Amino acid sequence: MREADLLVTLFSKDYGKIMATAYGIRKSKKRDVISLNPLNKVEVTLIQKNNYYIVKDIEIIKNFKHIMKDIEKLEISLYVLDSIDKIYYTTDENGDFLINY
Repeated sequence: MREADLLVTLFSKDYGKIMATAYGIRKSKKRDVISLNPLNKVEVTLIQKNNYYIVKDIEIIKNFKHIMKDIEKLEISLYVLDSIDKIYYTTDENGDFLINY
C-alpha cells in the first residue's frame, strides 16, 4: 500500500467484519479520512474486486465526539473494538461472523 492509502476494518450488521482499502484517502481534498476514524457510524459504498473490497464513498451517520473528548471513554471504546476485531474473522460469503477460538 502507498502512504496515502488506508486499510480499514468495518463492522456491519448485515455483512459482518469487512477489511477494505481506501485508496488515496489521506490526501483527499474532501477530508474523508475523518469519516473513517474509530467509533464513527458511517454509510460506506464498497467495490469488490476479486476477494478485496475498495472504499468508494463514505458518509458519516453518527459521530461520537463526546467519547473522543474523554480519554477514559476513548480508551475503553478502543479496547472493546480491538477485542471484537480479535474475536471475529473476516466474514464468510453469507456475511456471517466467524468466531476465532
